Formats: sequence, structure tokens, C-alpha cells
Amino acid sequence: MLSQLAAALPWPADPDALDGPACQALLQELERCIALSPVRQGRWGVEALHRALLGETEGLPLQRWPLGTPVLNRLNRPEQGLANGDIGVLVQRGGERWVLLSGPRLLHPARLGAAEPALALTVHKAQGSQYNEVLLLLPPMRHWDPRLLYTGLTRARQRAVLITPADHPDLT
Repeated sequence: MLSQLAAALPWPADPDALDGPACQALLQELERCIALSPVRQGRWGVEALHRALLGETEGLPLQRWPLGTPVLNRLNRPEQGLANGDIGVLVQRGGERWVLLSGPRLLHPARLGAAEPALALTVHKAQGSQYNEVLLLLPPMRHWDPRLLYTGLTRARQRAVLITPADHPDLT
């Protein structure tokens, strides 16, 4: 849905007039569903999810990711009004890729410095955020902290889905 909304985004003649309903709908779609994992690496990690979802574009510069890809800013840049953890979406305007952030405002990808896909997040990075639906991956771990499970599940406003291996040692 994000890619369809990003591709159909009408651009106003005034680049500062981005607060139309189409921009708002695209930014609201960012909060519809998220996959969360307690780990970054490994088969159940955020990085593996990004590789699976982005395919051959994973690892390429952000300007080469598919339109509609959620983008996570990883640096604090107060002079640009950016905080670590801000999430935007990749859009195209006039043949050039931009990141649409809340406000709404456009930022050239080069100004982000450090960014990564936000198709999935670690539970830690999602703290303080809310999504309509959360898909929480709970990889096989010898011991896990129930607070982590609580934090991940409570990111959901409406629905949370817990995804575990069939033979999870802590759930059998």
C-alpha cells in the first residue's frame, strides 16, 4: 500500500505546501503495520527481514530503494529538525527521490547521513511508537525477558500477532 500511495502522490506547485490529504494518508500508512524483532541479526532479525523484503535493492543507496519504502533516520540532526528514530517514506518528485517526513516536509536522502529501511524494527527502536498492527517475531532464545515481549506487544493499538518457531523452548 505504501508504494501505491507514494507513486500516486500529487505534488503541489509550491514545495512548501505538502499538508494535503494525500501526504497525510501516506504518512498515516506508516503507522498501519510493523514487524518487530528483539534482534538485528540472524534468521529472525531485522536485517534478514529487510533482505527478504527489499530483495536485490537491499544494501543499495537509499535513492535506489523502491518507492514507498519506510526510512529510519539514525542520527540526531537538530539543525534539520531530525531526531534518531524519525521515520519517513521514500517518494519521488520531479524524477528525484526524497524522504517525506511528518510535518509534512521533504528531505533529500543525502541530508539524512545515516538511514536504514524501516520495514521492520527492533523492539528497542520501536519504544515510544504505536502501530495499528504489530507482527512480533520471537526467535528461539534460551532465555528472554518478558519485558521485551510486553514492550513489543504494547506497540499495537488494535492487533498484535506473536510469531514463534513451532518448537520454541520457552513456549512449550
